[in-house]
Amino acid sequence: MSKEVNKLWDNLIPVLHEYKNIWSMETIYEYPNHLQHIPEKLFDEIIPLTTEEIFSTLRQDNLGSQSTCSGNLVRLLREITSLSKIQKSDFSLNILQSRYMTPKKKYEVEKVIQVLLSEHRQIKINKITDCCGGAGYLANSLANILDAKVLSIDNDSKIQENGLARFLKHGNCNISFLNHDLNFIKEEVYNQIKESDLIIGIHTCSHLSDLQLQIAVETDARLILNVGCCYYKTKGYKYGISQQAKLSNIELSGPSLLLAARGIETDLDSFIFSINVKKYRYLLHIYLKEVLGLEFIAVGGLKPKEYEKSFEDYAISRLDTLGIKGEDHRKDLIDFHNNKKKQEMVKEMIAVNAIRSIFSRAVELYIALDRGLYLKEAGYDSNVFECFDPKISPRNICIMGRR
Repeated sequence: MSKEVNKLWDNLIPVLHEYKNIWSMETIYEYPNHLQHIPEKLFDEIIPLTTEEIFSTLRQDNLGSQSTCSGNLVRLLREITSLSKIQKSDFSLNILQSRYMTPKKKYEVEKVIQVLLSEHRQIKINKITDCCGGAGYLANSLANILDAKVLSIDNDSKIQENGLARFLKHGNCNISFLNHDLNFIKEEVYNQIKESDLIIGIHTCSHLSDLQLQIAVETDARLILNVGCCYYKTKGYKYGISQQAKLSNIELSGPSLLLAARGIETDLDSFIFSINVKKYRYLLHIYLKEVLGLEFIAVGGLKPKEYEKSFEDYAISRLDTLGIKGEDHRKDLIDFHNNKKKQEMVKEMIAVNAIRSIFSRAVELYIALDRGLYLKEAGYDSNVFECFDPKISPRNICIMGRR
């Protein structure tokens, strides 16, 4: 299994280096030089496509044997990011075991337990530490199904209290909760974690996955399982805990971490909505730069219904949040929106962003493989694989280490 991690890494790194200027940048930040790093042939293929056709290309649909720049690039990235998947299983939580869980959470817990049941046959799992365990749904399921003692650690006491109250209400709480911040772990907490057969973290945000793995190695856990997410949430954090990552000369920018965390929408309606959002945001930022002389400014996210408004009403509300009297710009905003050259510029930026999106999985895999290599360097047999269906749970890359 360790050889597989190395092989994936060796195939991935050269491609990331070759296209670094594309995936590491943010389209808005680069304006008006957003085309400078985009291969001309690749851009010429994407720019005439409809939204539906772009979606099909990004989702790797209907590529067949077509020899185009976009088709060849998507095929290459699909090949070097392809991971093994867990086998199908009939295992499922019953109604009582999945009480209070959302369908997504139930699915994720079932898949994690499926993986662990296979390991449980080889390594008797008696004691488990669940890092960033939240309300304890996974921890309680592990305790019941594996008949193990489980410690669930999380920094949010309110979520833990709510979870404990739910479990106690039905008299089936077989776990202990510890309210603690993994960033400032104390010696007595290490003492509680020690001798854990399994240290697990599912959808541990940003750098907390790295912390979980480091804690697991330092406490000599026999089995380690992690699925990361929200890679961008810790500003200023530099990824790369393995020695190979430190030598790779790849540095993940803020925009690239956001790219890895969001990936590509799995359904057409969501993709169309994201494109419509970008059309408004790109045009507004062009207006801020060209008319008001302002560099990129974050204008904040909005509820979906806000993007159903006219562009001028959307832009006025955003200008107001920046302390600019938006209503004074209404006529200029209408004219700006109707300007064909500006619309062509937005179309270019949409195409550039689509090209950049092709690399989302590759950047995410870099983070996962770095963690897998860290475990290998620490003496673990490491493996990186897909544990969830991406249509149900997009952040689905699992890192596992065993001794």
